[in-house]
Amino acid sequence: MATCKFAELNKYPNEWRAKVCTFVRQMAVAYPHRRIRDMDDIAFHFGKRWAYHWRDYILGLPPADLRVPF
Repeated sequence: MATCKFAELNKYPNEWRAKVCTFVRQMAVAYPHRRIRDMDDIAFHFGKRWAYHWRDYILGLPPADLRVPF
């Protein structure tokens, strides 16, 4: 069965990435003993569905920078 998912091109992906960057920085400060440096470390400590569980919190954050390099 073939499917096609349509996603409108807008600022949401860049905004999400910037907010995730802010979230990673907050978790690094909140949990210094866990040595969180990037999203792989977040996944290791909070589980592979961390973005799903934290989505409401992440979407409520102010973006740190909309020019996130990833």
